[in-house]
Amino acid sequence: MKNIDIDITSINEAIDNAGNSFSIKDLSKCLGNKSAAFTSRLERILDGDDRFFSLDGSFIRREAFFAGAKFLITPDSWEICEKMLIPGHRFIPFTHRDLFPSEAELFWNGKAVPKREITAPLGKLFHYHTLLGSENVFDYLVAESRANEHLMHSVNATSQVTLTVFDLSGIINDFTCGDALLAEITDYDAGTINISVIDGAKRQNSAKTAWVNAMDEAVEKVVERFEEYLDIPDQLAWAAFYAGSQVCTPGASIDEFITSSRKVEIKADGDHAVLSLISTALPAEQDGESQENDVFTLSKGSLDPSKMFKELGSILSTVEIESFILDCCYARETDFDDFFRRIFGEVTPEYADDAQKATLLNYLEEKFEESFSTYNRADDEPKAEIRSMILEAVSDRMEFMRNISKNEELPDEKIMQEIAGIAHQLEHILEALNSPRFTPDQAELDSLADRAEELIDAQERAMEKLV
Repeated sequence: MKNIDIDITSINEAIDNAGNSFSIKDLSKCLGNKSAAFTSRLERILDGDDRFFSLDGSFIRREAFFAGAKFLITPDSWEICEKMLIPGHRFIPFTHRDLFPSEAELFWNGKAVPKREITAPLGKLFHYHTLLGSENVFDYLVAESRANEHLMHSVNATSQVTLTVFDLSGIINDFTCGDALLAEITDYDAGTINISVIDGAKRQNSAKTAWVNAMDEAVEKVVERFEEYLDIPDQLAWAAFYAGSQVCTPGASIDEFITSSRKVEIKADGDHAVLSLISTALPAEQDGESQENDVFTLSKGSLDPSKMFKELGSILSTVEIESFILDCCYARETDFDDFFRRIFGEVTPEYADDAQKATLLNYLEEKFEESFSTYNRADDEPKAEIRSMILEAVSDRMEFMRNISKNEELPDEKIMQEIAGIAHQLEHILEALNSPRFTPDQAELDSLADRAEELIDAQERAMEKLV
């Protein structure tokens, strides 16, 4: 058949009738135009259609991919105590992205799970919504209830927020932390989900680890393909697609993925938040090339805080440095020089030049002074002991790394990766503790402390293997 021009109405009609999965070749053949130019046009149209996932010229509808998908939801101690489930980001990416979280319908033994309203401080509720994307959270909260319209004008951790939650009375009466809800999608677009209970004792750590690792690898592919163009819900949806059956079979919850991932972190860029790969230092020659091309650089070294610390031999992240500052606030240790020694030890940093030294000291002194002037002791004190415990482990790791660097033989790579993974998980806990919006109750604090102790013990065991 001769290749002919096809109007957009005919193309859209063909796409609508193409079924749940099809190839670009099948669609071109159906429309009667197999030219390269027309095929390229079809690909552009389909790539802009968020009803589909695509890979190597094959397309599948999202509702078909997620039909019957199973996933886990892990209520935390506050939800268990209150016999409720806060929708938030719990159903991402397994329901339609345009579905309002509280519009989802849960079914237990064939009966709809009732809903009710709660009101609580924003600081207590925010972390249930972080994966909606920072640019969407407050729009969602305002749309959720007219009582939240005040958030359009001012926001702080004590702002009262009204939410619709699922009433799990009679479903999780015997729940403890570690137990989970097994969810199964029955209608992707409508957000109807069947739930049942899984005893935490029957959950296998190997399954959780495999699930988290599969999502890590899948998010890496998403970032490679789309960079940071997508928002978090779409990133997770595409990650689920790349991971395939490994993710649509329950192993861990989305909440557990964020706290356990060794490769992925939430990165905020202004009002836009994305999932990003944990950054690694560039090879020396790449750094050199970058500096040579920077005509207007003020220093021979980097002036970006996170890069400066690495150049100066520090293994600390900006989250860990913030944690050390807050620990000083908690202990009322106001001497900046003492704080500086804590983060660099007794080793004097080898600055690239005076410009880098001045930039680093100005950055740290400003952070130090600002933190003391804004420190909220009442809210932070309940969290401070766990932070101090973790920072002792961070200091131990710093000393260990300094000693390891003196050895002529390279340390075992697998053990070093294990230590790095543990450090990343402890950093996630520190990040939560540092947030003024995170106001945990005692049960949540106990759970965090237990998890931190497990990770610290694992770090000690790993380091002992290299001594």
